[in-house]
Formats: sequence, structure tokens, C-alpha cells
Amino acid sequence: MLNVDTSSVYVQDHWVIGSRWSADVGARYEHVNAESTGGIVGVNNHRVVPRLAVVHDVRGDGRHLLHATYAMYAGRYNEQQIGVNSPVVNAPDLFMVYQGPAGQGRGFAPGFDLVNYPIAPGNAFVAVPPASNVSIAPSLKSPLVKEFTTSYGTGGTKASAEATYVFRRTTGAIEDFQTLATGVTRVVLEGIDAGLATNKVLGTSKQDHRQYQGLVFQSRYQLSNRWMVNGHYTVQLENDGNYEGETSAVPGATSKLGNYPEAFNAVRFYPDGRLQSFQRHRLRVWSTYIFGFGRFGDLGASGLWRVDSGRVYSLTATVPLSGTQAVLLETAGYPDAPPSNVVYFGSRGSQTFKGYGLFDTSLNYTVPVFRTFRPWVKLDVFNLLDNQKQIAWNTSIKPDPNSPKDSLGLATGYIPGALFGKATSASHYAAPFNGLTGGRTFRLALGFRF
Repeated sequence: MLNVDTSSVYVQDHWVIGSRWSADVGARYEHVNAESTGGIVGVNNHRVVPRLAVVHDVRGDGRHLLHATYAMYAGRYNEQQIGVNSPVVNAPDLFMVYQGPAGQGRGFAPGFDLVNYPIAPGNAFVAVPPASNVSIAPSLKSPLVKEFTTSYGTGGTKASAEATYVFRRTTGAIEDFQTLATGVTRVVLEGIDAGLATNKVLGTSKQDHRQYQGLVFQSRYQLSNRWMVNGHYTVQLENDGNYEGETSAVPGATSKLGNYPEAFNAVRFYPDGRLQSFQRHRLRVWSTYIFGFGRFGDLGASGLWRVDSGRVYSLTATVPLSGTQAVLLETAGYPDAPPSNVVYFGSRGSQTFKGYGLFDTSLNYTVPVFRTFRPWVKLDVFNLLDNQKQIAWNTSIKPDPNSPKDSLGLATGYIPGALFGKATSASHYAAPFNGLTGGRTFRLALGFRF
């Protein structure tokens, strides 16, 4: 069992500085303690993060406002990381060979008796070693995000518009370190010797970083009492780094940074560049018009135009340790090495998929029946124009054995895979909405309001 207890306190104060200036000052204190079965402590640390916001009313009438904010945010401790030194997350695995009497079938009792699977040298081996060579640095803290924003907005009862600049930098990612300095441990499970292993220490990295800069524009205009137009546009000026962090499929993921530095460098294993979340342009424009039919109800008609520029991807291939790397690790004195590695051919996010645009529409009819009781029916049509453009593709490549080798003995050239550039998944086409693939899509909903 892994218990993660988070205690936090937040304080804030609002200041009115004259007739046109105001400010909000705050700070958040957070203490996190993680303890797992056996009294193993994963993390026991704290952070204080400040917040500051300033508003200036340019004309003193509330219609033209300048905002500026500065804040720090403490990242979340992932259970896969802070429990890595315990059997809860890093459960050992021991394989034994059956040595009992011959037989077969689901009713063969000796096959279910552990006595016939003796744990002895030559009859058992450690498939997954215990966490005896894994520890967490006492100084480990959560990642830190520093954010600055400034914006100018103007608006009234019929229209409003705002432009915002956002700067965000993330440092102090949680990384695993395996170096000569971390030492080695002889791993033994149930008397079975798994050999020497390089110690793994989870700590706060000083080299991992991510940086974001973007402009956000949003506006609203009310053409009449029944007709409204809205827009939202984001342009990413920068979304770079050398560390992607975890994904939905790989929680608590770490990078090669900090692992066997003698045989892994930044250029081939954790390069800088555009992160997977980089998207230069993102536009949303929508409008709603209400048709009034008196006692026969109201019909709302709306349209949404979605425009997304292409996402990015990296040219990577999973390859075994090269002979040069193996020699470097052996010469340095490591007793072990990772079996395979993801190698980059070029900078991170060096390639770009295709952008696309989709148009959605919706009809919503509501009719009054009795007092506040109103049945309604809603029809949504996603991707009305049936755009089935291929926006992504298979990106598999393999090293070119005939290309020049780098200082680590790794090929510097690559050969596209047999499926490279082809659509091999439904997600390689524009999606009507999140979680669904395909072309034009209809959705009908019925309900009651009261």
C-alpha cells in the first residue's frame, strides 16, 4: 500500500491602490509525505510558491484593463515515481521451473503445489529485481513551473476583446540517475543472486527543462439580442525543451538524461527541440442565432469553425546498445547496461504533420409546455463538410547501417520503414471530436428542463 498525504495552506490578500490600480498577493504552502508498505518513505518535503497579480484600469471606467501576473506552481508527485523504491510500484518477480511428477490437465494437483517449484540456484531466476538498488534522494522536490502573463482587454455590453501574452518555464523535473557516483548493489531475491546492478537514485534534475511562449486572442460581439459571434485564437511562439515528461500510456516516465552519461549524450538521446504538444496555430470561431417562435418555443442554430495547424513528431528508432557504447560502459566500470535505447535522428520535433480545418453545426429546439417544464431536442453535426484529410502518418524508421557512425558508434542516417508516410490508424485522419474517428458524424440528444 502506498499512502500519499498532501497538506497545503493558501493565503491571499487583495489591495486597492488608488482609483485605477489593484493587486492580489498570495502564496501556497504544500507538504507531501509518501510512505509505502514496510515503512518505506518515498518523499517527505515541502514547497512555498508565491502568486502576484496587478490590474490597471486605464481610463477609470472599467472598459480598458491591463493585467500582469507572476506565479509559481508546484508540480504533482506521480505515484509511479515516488513509490519506485517500494515493492508497491516496483514489485519483484521470480521465475521457477516445475520439478514435480509428470502430469497434465486442470485437475492435476501437483501443478498447483509451490513445493514442486523449488527456489534454488539453477531452478529459479530473477525476472524483475527487487527495489534494493533503488532509492529516492532526500532533497527530491516536485517540478517547478514559473509563469508570467500580461494582457490588455477592452469591452462593453455588446463587444469585448482581449490579447494575452503567456510565458511559462518548467524546471526541476523528477529524473532517475544511474552513474558511477550512485554506486552498485548486489541484488538477491529469496536467496537467488541476480548479480550486480547500478544503483538508481530518483532526484530533482537541474538539466531537464521546458519553455512555452504564446499569444492568445479572444473576442465577442453581439450583433443583436439573438445573434452572437465569438472567436478564440492561440499562436505558440515557443514550446520547446529536452524533456517530454509522462504521457497517458507511460505515467511517471523519465528520460535518458542522468543515465550512464559515458554512453548517452544529449544529441542522440535527449535533444532540445519542439515538444509533442507544440502546435503553431489553433483557431476557434463560432456563432449562435436564436429563432423565437413565441409559444412554439425557440430554435438555436450555431456553427463552429475549427482550424488546427499540424502537430510535430521526431525521427526516432529503438536500437540495441552499440559495440562502442558497450565498451565505454565496461571501461567505466558499470556492471550492467540498458538493453535498448530510443535514438534521435535530428532535433526533437524536427518534422511536422499536416494541419486541417473542420466545420461543425448544431440545432437546439426547446418548447415551453407547463411553467418551467421545457422538452428539448438537439442535433449536432460534426465535420459537416466531411473533411477526411490525412493529417498524420506512420513515422517508423530504422538506422541506415551504411551511413557514417557518430562517436558512440551509432548510425547517423536512417531508412524510412515500409509503412512510413502511410495512414495506419484511424487517428491519422481529422477527428469529428475527441475520442471519435471518422468523417461526418451526427449526434442526437433529447431531454427536459424544469
